[in-house]
Amino acid sequence: MPHNKLFIDTGAFIAIMDKNDSFHQEARSFYTSLKRDTKIITSMLVISETFTWLRYRTNHKLDTHFLNTIDKAEKAGLLMIILPDEDLKNKTHAVLSRSRFVLYRCNKFCNFGNTGYRGRIRI
Repeated sequence: MPHNKLFIDTGAFIAIMDKNDSFHQEARSFYTSLKRDTKIITSMLVISETFTWLRYRTNHKLDTHFLNTIDKAEKAGLLMIILPDEDLKNKTHAVLSRSRFVLYRCNKFCNFGNTGYRGRIRI
């Protein structure tokens, strides 16, 4: 049986996480209505952007809760994260969770490690 696939972008994550978001109830209802075999997909940049938005517009507890939720979902096989490199994901999570870096500074700081990639991710 083929799996359903759903890419989740920043706005959807914000609506799901932030109870004050005008689309919170709709986003939660949609999320809970998904079939169990739905493969949820997002990117590391979406996660970073969502974290940064939550950090500066809500509170530290919600941004940290978001990262923890993402980690648990990925480990449980419920979420696939598209990323250029596993090491970048780990470095980005570490930097975001312990600092006040904004997205572009965090990605620049992480510098893609030993991936051989010499460019920068631009939003």
